[in-house]
Amino acid sequence: MVFTRLGLSSTNLIPLRQEIVRKFILIERKLLPTPSNFIIVSWIRRKDYHLLTVGLTTYSSDDRFQAVHLQHSEDWTLQIKYVQTRDAGLYECQVSSHPPTSIFIQLNVVEARAEISGPSEKYLKPGSGLRLQCRVVQSTEPPLYVFWYHNNRMINYDLDQGINVTTELPVKISTLTISSAATRHSGNYSCVPSNAQPASAYVHILNGTYFLIKFIDTNGRYFYANCLL
Repeated sequence: MVFTRLGLSSTNLIPLRQEIVRKFILIERKLLPTPSNFIIVSWIRRKDYHLLTVGLTTYSSDDRFQAVHLQHSEDWTLQIKYVQTRDAGLYECQVSSHPPTSIFIQLNVVEARAEISGPSEKYLKPGSGLRLQCRVVQSTEPPLYVFWYHNNRMINYDLDQGINVTTELPVKISTLTISSAATRHSGNYSCVPSNAQPASAYVHILNGTYFLIKFIDTNGRYFYANCLL
């Protein structure tokens, strides 16, 4: 008989990282004690029926896969280093009991990304307030930091330029505000979290009258057009 000892859910969301060091995925299973010393645990990738490990021996040519088992322990772990999107899929933990017993795990690999609310291009008149809110989505943990860039310059600490950045790491939100935007504030703004793909928005600070026109297409979907007079 096999039962589960998981610190993770049966469907695991694993973030892809841009850093060199990525977290290992640990998929654990626990076996009931047995008087036999000949029980063997194997891991199989089901999408191509590729035998990954048998006992502590790795049969895959991909050395990112490894079986981990401590002596006298009842835990068997399939460890995957440097997770990639192609690692997603169904995995089978098979035990050589009589008859053989298997447990299946669906592994989902998702890529964390940043999102800046609102349209990707924003139009303002000089003296208007600017507020850009960035949220990290599809991340299993908060970022260590969120940096904002104006064009290619990091601006988190540019209070003397009228720029204020407030970051709430536990809720994965960072907000950039400018109380009175000037033409020098025009340009590309990028939100760059430590653990996610960045997001960008382009801000135009222009003289004149600005209109945001809302349209509805034949399918009932909304879209917007910008008009500056």
